[in-house]
Amino acid sequence: MTSELALALVCFLLPHAIPSLPGLKSALIKALSRKGYLFLYVLISVLTFIWLIIATLRAPYVELWRMQPWMIYVAVVMIAASCILLITGLITPNPLSLSLRKANPEEPHPAILSYTRHPLLWGFGLWGLSHVLVNGDIAAIILFGILAVFALGYIPLMDHRMQRTLGKAQWRALSHNTSALLFGSLLMGRFGLLWDRLLAIGVVSGLAVFFVLLFLHEPVIGFDPLALIR
Repeated sequence: MTSELALALVCFLLPHAIPSLPGLKSALIKALSRKGYLFLYVLISVLTFIWLIIATLRAPYVELWRMQPWMIYVAVVMIAASCILLITGLITPNPLSLSLRKANPEEPHPAILSYTRHPLLWGFGLWGLSHVLVNGDIAAIILFGILAVFALGYIPLMDHRMQRTLGKAQWRALSHNTSALLFGSLLMGRFGLLWDRLLAIGVVSGLAVFFVLLFLHEPVIGFDPLALIR
């Protein structure tokens, strides 16, 4: 790992430790307001993530495995799903996990929670895992592997934090028909998959973002994934 990649990775991960430090987070929200805190948090995350990608592209290429055509098809499906989860997770008030919108625990569950109670974290996790699959070099595996582990590894920590915030009784009541796993509620037979307006917006917007990213991949990253699908 190059020094630039290591520094970019540290700068990206450090701000994401703030949600696990309630005292620091509360102080920042008090100083900046909730909207100001979220705006700054997202801005820093985006900027450091862009730097992280640039540092990865500059790192020496050391191949561990060669990409196969089938990997592209799997990755494309995973990335499309991740875009839907990310957009829906951001716009949906979620009393059990991360979201840009404040949730009211007394309101009915949004439909996305029937798929998972952590759509944002699963979105980042799938995005990272899909890129690990199609990038067989060490620098890319470090970048995307750490992002995937960080996102998915945060799920049990988020559940623990929300139990502490809401209290065990309320957390059990709110999380009873949801699952930390993607499609976990369906697999466990708790209830079927639901649909609502926010999920519809998330699906349409997520797919739009997915196609934009797909067509911008070559001019921005220098590699055209569509070339291997055609």
